[in-house]
Amino acid sequence: MMKKIDYLVIGQGIAGTLLAHELSRQRRDFVVIDPNGHNASKTAAGMYNPVVLKRFSPVWQGKAQILTARQTVAELEKMFNTTLDNQLPIQRLFHNAMEKQTWSKKALDKPLDELLDRRFIGSPAAAIYAPYGLGTVNFGGRINLPKLLAHYRQHLAKQGKIRTALCDYRRLKIAETHVEYDDIIAEKVVFCEGYGIKQNPFFNQLPLNGNKGEVLTVRIPHLHLKAAIKSKVFLLPLPEQGEDIYFVGATYHWTDKDDRPTAEAKQALLEKLRTFVSADIEVLAHRAGVRPTVADRRPLLGQHHIHRPLYVLNGLGTRGVMLGATMAKQLYQFIEDGMALDPAVNIQRFTRQQEE
Repeated sequence: MMKKIDYLVIGQGIAGTLLAHELSRQRRDFVVIDPNGHNASKTAAGMYNPVVLKRFSPVWQGKAQILTARQTVAELEKMFNTTLDNQLPIQRLFHNAMEKQTWSKKALDKPLDELLDRRFIGSPAAAIYAPYGLGTVNFGGRINLPKLLAHYRQHLAKQGKIRTALCDYRRLKIAETHVEYDDIIAEKVVFCEGYGIKQNPFFNQLPLNGNKGEVLTVRIPHLHLKAAIKSKVFLLPLPEQGEDIYFVGATYHWTDKDDRPTAEAKQALLEKLRTFVSADIEVLAHRAGVRPTVADRRPLLGQHHIHRPLYVLNGLGTRGVMLGATMAKQLYQFIEDGMALDPAVNIQRFTRQQEE
């Protein structure tokens, strides 16, 4: 017997998970197809940060995205009776006096005046080398992504709403008003596949460029950090794993497209970490993933130009935790309420160029 549903969601990384949550909130019937394999969401730090710390500039719609993300994650925390959001300061280590002066100047102007704390602090630990001090970013934090994804998958399994498999595009039978896939009839299909979209025959023309990132989990005894530190790499406490356990990352590689960790990246991360941490460092884990990034650093949302039941939610890149909830809501409102997508994220910004 065929099962009729409103949505078929392909992929259960951060984009697919938050879209599924939005569909649940709106009481829509859906099924998720996901192989439960490795993906970039499982590698990511899960950090949200409203400031580009290289240039001390505001992230596009950063504060609004964070507030939406926090509200959404609070709903999930209540649903699962657990803690997922660790709101913690992000401290930028200054490398010279000029950086410190630039921070002070930019902290006076909107919107950075509420994002950059004008008070500086000294080194938070004897093992942290910070001769010029550190500045603190407000509205920062970290979502425990592996925990969120695992809890939501279990939730979907209990409801019979997830199928552990790769999507076989050849089995999609597309009509004008619906799509059939095996025993499913769905009014809409939303592809949330991350870098896997490169294998998708319907949306693989979109300019999504995989960016490989490698990260470490390390033990640094007696450091006792209560904030994330950004220097040449991020050093982020992982209290759920132990008091001395930290995330270190990440690398950026534009040509290597596999998810295998490399010795070169591990060495590079440790070398950068040791420029500001003088302590014993034990590597506990080394992971890699390919981020779904776009040249203009904006997500990919929209509807297929020919097959109208097909949609895409992708390109969240390095800020998936911040963008995910906002983009899921925006795509839903576009599909169901006819609200226009922000031109900055609408895939028509690329499809129109191709047509011209």
